[in-house]
Amino acid sequence: MKLAEIRERLDEIRDHELDREDADLDKLEIETRSLLEKKAVILEKAAERKAKADYVTNLPYDQVKIIKTFGRDGDDNPYRRESMENKDIEMRAFQKYITTGVKGITEAEERALNLSGAAAVLPVDVHNTLITSEKYSDLLNRATIINQGGAGKIYIPIASNTAASWKVENTDQLNDASIEASPTLTKLELGGYELMRLMQISGASASMTVSGFTDLMLQLLASEVTESLEKSFISGTGIGQPKGLDELTWTPNTNQVVTASAATAIGAGDIATALSLLPQKYARNAIILMNSDMLYNVSQFFGTAEYAYNLADGATAFLGKQIVVSEHMADDTVYIVDPKELYVRFADQLAIEADKSA
Repeated sequence: MKLAEIRERLDEIRDHELDREDADLDKLEIETRSLLEKKAVILEKAAERKAKADYVTNLPYDQVKIIKTFGRDGDDNPYRRESMENKDIEMRAFQKYITTGVKGITEAEERALNLSGAAAVLPVDVHNTLITSEKYSDLLNRATIINQGGAGKIYIPIASNTAASWKVENTDQLNDASIEASPTLTKLELGGYELMRLMQISGASASMTVSGFTDLMLQLLASEVTESLEKSFISGTGIGQPKGLDELTWTPNTNQVVTASAATAIGAGDIATALSLLPQKYARNAIILMNSDMLYNVSQFFGTAEYAYNLADGATAFLGKQIVVSEHMADDTVYIVDPKELYVRFADQLAIEADKSA
């Protein structure tokens, strides 16, 4: 029994049980004695624990043995703590540079600051978050990102004109062709375009916390830079900017499904047919791109084509393929693509140049 329960029972015996005409006094006496003994034991153990706690609390420092210590992040790993501190210094140096200039930058912050000409390079942690988080992009976080510096173009082999063949032992032929034959590779050519945007930041942001300033930069860059990239992935003309999906070659019944007329709405059968045209090696990771207006139309498939998606998920997926909404998509248009086949090359790191003349 707990101490509170013992006290409650003793009060009950004293206030009620003893006054009853049929009370068994001998039995109540035995129970009372037992309860008092249990109470004494509990109080004795509590006193021992308190004495031990007081002893430990008042130990001299030289008699204290530290078993484990924890940092501010709950981890005693010195390398992890050092990494967090380095990120804070790097971001603080970047914050001071673009808000107040080099004035007030400490020696440690100056070493952490990565300058590229007259601009400050965006800290790596912010850069990586910007291009990998679903919070800030629809396609960029799903794309294949290549950080390849230097001028000029790079080429990525993506396919061969010959498929894999079965080899017969003790022969130098594969399907009646010499194994020495060199297949022709289809390559992807990645050039580069310079993207620049003007952002206005109040000088008051110099007093923001590092975490608050980091969030501010992520929000600004997502709205100013990432959205421009996202738009180019869809509607880029290929002239002075990347070529988007709208500018690719589309052939009906080969890689395109067209409705009977411009007035005919896209139906569940049309999207299912388009999915069947996509080679399986791309279909495994495919997503369905559409704008919010088209998504509303898809959500109305309920009752006529509910087989197309799991009702528990609403209209967030179609035949198991995730639906991704992009505001840059045209009305009455649906793209079914493998986002990993979108290659994005950063030929240079994101850099910000501060101008305080305004």
